[in-house]
Amino acid sequence: MRKFFFVASIGVIAACGSRHATPKVVPVSPIRSIAIVTGDPLAAPLGTELFNEGFRTFEVPATQDLSPKALQALSSRGVDGVLVARSKKEGFDPLPVSASLRLIRTQTAGTAADFAWSRSSQSVPKSLTDIARGLVRTLLQSVPRP
Repeated sequence: MRKFFFVASIGVIAACGSRHATPKVVPVSPIRSIAIVTGDPLAAPLGTELFNEGFRTFEVPATQDLSPKALQALSSRGVDGVLVARSKKEGFDPLPVSASLRLIRTQTAGTAADFAWSRSSQSVPKSLTDIARGLVRTLLQSVPRP
């Protein structure tokens, strides 16, 4: 009888040890309001396009501190993310030839979206608004919405 309990105990321990815990899924909170860092020519058109897509948009100066403490302060005021845009022009062309966007979550200081864009010779945009519209479309593919 003792051997039976011993073998049964070993079997139970082995069965429990071989089970894999279900990974904990942490829900990603949606982004509803975005502060856009000013100073880049694309900042205002990006803000307009995001507003047209239903986001609340705010402007913050290019000197805005983006430390975790500063991001928490923005979060406490209802801002879910901060969008930083950097564009590059060449020559006398008023339109940028490339740009990079980074959307930072204010609650976690983590990156919600980050990508680069460059103008191809096949599709020449006509305005900053055209560029901003395309960038926002790309951005919205990775941003959780309400």
